[in-house]
Amino acid sequence: NNWHTHKASVWDIVCELVSLAVKPRPRNPLAVNFTHLEDMALMHSTFCSAAIMSILSQVLRERPHRHDWLTMIDLQKLAGMHFLCFAAVAEEAVATQASPVHSPHVASSSQAHSRPSPPP
Repeated sequence: NNWHTHKASVWDIVCELVSLAVKPRPRNPLAVNFTHLEDMALMHSTFCSAAIMSILSQVLRERPHRHDWLTMIDLQKLAGMHFLCFAAVAEEAVATQASPVHSPHVASSSQAHSRPSPPP
C-alpha cells in the first residue's frame, strides 16, 4: 500500500502482507487460529491466548480497521477459551499440591485429558 505516505502501524503492514500471501484472501487477516491453540499443551495455550488477547486489544484500540468486528468476535471467543484454560491450570495446580505424589509425569499425563473445550 502507501506505507511511506501515511502513518501505517505494524498491524496495517501485517494485514496487507497476510492478505497478499494467503490464498484465498482471508476475510480477517488477524484471525485467530483456534485449532492451533487447542492443540497446544494446556499451559502454553493459556499463555499464548493471553498474549494474543493483549495484541488484539491493542489493535482494536489503535484505530478503526475494516475487519474490526471479526477481530472482536475472535477476541471474545479467545477470552472465553483463555479463562477456561486458566481455570483448568489452576485446578490442576491445586490437585498436584494436594496429591501425595508430586511426579512431573503424573502432572503432564493429567494435563492431556483435562483440557476444557472453548466456547462456541
